[in-house]
Amino acid sequence: MASDPKAELAARYKILMDAFKAGDIETLLGLYTKDCKSVEPKKPVGVGLDAMRKGCEEAMATGMKMVKYEILHTDLSSDGEMAYMVIQMEIEGPDGSKIGNVHNTIIWKKVDGVYYACLDTVCY
Repeated sequence: MASDPKAELAARYKILMDAFKAGDIETLLGLYTKDCKSVEPKKPVGVGLDAMRKGCEEAMATGMKMVKYEILHTDLSSDGEMAYMVIQMEIEGPDGSKIGNVHNTIIWKKVDGVYYACLDTVCY
């Protein structure tokens, strides 16, 4: 049976989101490259797993929750070694109030045959 890279990427993103929702930073970080980049409005670009950890811990500390997400688009490079994904997430505040939608773009690259996130951008 042939591999379906888009399904593989969707499954990896689901693991990432499930780990974030559960507060499981170690599983979440295991989906990123060691030299990953994190881009958020009004913050310096984060580089590496320590910066990703700090960003995730800060986001989790706000108490905001990702209620649901939808992968809007996924595309792959012609050789399949890189891919990008555009996601829309619905966010709630700690009190359950609807905050709105956040958009996320992730660039994935294959390392030893497995996709890892190497760039993660968030737009509020």
